[in-house]
Amino acid sequence: MTSLAAALREFLRRKFVRDTLTLQLGRLAVVGLGMIAWVFVPARLGPVNYGLFALALTFLNIWRTLNLSGMAVSIDALLPAAVSNEDRDEVLDLLAIAIKVTLVWALLSLAVLAVLGPALAALLYRDPVPPLPGHGLNFAILAGFETVGNNEVGSLAAWLALILVFDPLYLLAQSCFRARRAMRQAALLMTVNQVVLTTLQVLAALLWPTAAAQVAARVLFSVVATLLGLALYLRHRQNDDGLWPSPADVLRRSIRVSLRGYWRFGLANALDKNLSGLFQFLPVQLVGVLAGQAAAGYVHLGLRLIDRSSILTQGVQDNMQAVVPQAVGRGNFIRLWHNFRRVLLALLLGGVLVYAALLLVGPLVMVPLFGEKWRPVLPLFPALAVFGLATTLGGIFGPLYRALDLVMRMVWMRVLLLLLILPPGALLVSETGANGGVWIINALYLISIGLTALLTLPTLYRHIRAERDAATVGT
Repeated sequence: MTSLAAALREFLRRKFVRDTLTLQLGRLAVVGLGMIAWVFVPARLGPVNYGLFALALTFLNIWRTLNLSGMAVSIDALLPAAVSNEDRDEVLDLLAIAIKVTLVWALLSLAVLAVLGPALAALLYRDPVPPLPGHGLNFAILAGFETVGNNEVGSLAAWLALILVFDPLYLLAQSCFRARRAMRQAALLMTVNQVVLTTLQVLAALLWPTAAAQVAARVLFSVVATLLGLALYLRHRQNDDGLWPSPADVLRRSIRVSLRGYWRFGLANALDKNLSGLFQFLPVQLVGVLAGQAAAGYVHLGLRLIDRSSILTQGVQDNMQAVVPQAVGRGNFIRLWHNFRRVLLALLLGGVLVYAALLLVGPLVMVPLFGEKWRPVLPLFPALAVFGLATTLGGIFGPLYRALDLVMRMVWMRVLLLLLILPPGALLVSETGANGGVWIINALYLISIGLTALLTLPTLYRHIRAERDAATVGT
């Protein structure tokens, strides 16, 4: 018994374990709070209004795939290495580039979506949309768009584009905390922001059960989250020995900083991340176009359920974002592979338990929680469980192939998959509706994960052999 307690204490003393537990507790708090909005908002809005909000979100997300800067992924890959080396100039340049690219892209997006968003949606959604129930401020009308009909999705997406100004700034603060492995601050920021988001979404649904009100709540949250992230960053900066620059220094540097040396890395990562996002966004849009807004609402609600369920493994994946680039930067490939195998096995076991429980319990609580109008989600549960397990396992490969500089291989692989699977997928959706949409997503993810392993692990093995050979020569 004593030896077991000693082994447990030794296990808990490891920084990776402590950081993972901290992130996991933060995620649990986030999901616990988010469950309130996840249940209340769809039940209050109903499938049509909720489906409209989901289509506006995915409409915007598809536009975001045109952002080829790759800043979010590049920061997560490059910033931990700069922090590990205490390279203050590199940290300043990375933050300045992130700010510069973010603001330019956000302003461009606002202009383009305000002008073209409603018209493009009208081309996609040819069947008129009936007036939506509920009351409240119609932001699309304020924007000067005619929204009674099938261009509502584009009008809402144009307003939702305001989050492109603020969300990257909040996520940049999170990246700074993870890069320094300051997981308490990262967990605190996640938890507090989830309180704000849940409160705003529930209030919006309670007072004005419309898609427009949810868009307003989401934009307001983005502003508040950015201010909270800035406040925590300033506090963290005071206690970190001058590594982190002031916001004023970052803004001044952003005017002069050159993208040379970064844009190629960012472009590759942007293509990879954006194509991966299309694995979900395009099938949801296909469902909306071919099967209607309500069907899109069913798929979106199911995907949100999987997002909530993934909390039990998300802390591990968040921590790997910082640990893998540092291990590759130091050349510790043998240790990396040892930890990678253990984490992959833990994710496999955890994922099987979580999604087996989902299959058993989910159908029993779905209708009592959300109401009879959401019963069509029940047939989606088997496909959703497959999706959940696939993303649980696949998420761990991203930091690895990015750190090994294999991103362009993944880009071409994802392009090929989209070209091969989406055309027959459209036929599947036209025949089976929402369920077909989820199975398209499953096919894309499952094949992608298998090919990613085949393309990534041989390169890792070569580095391991080189490290062992070097160690042999050294002895």
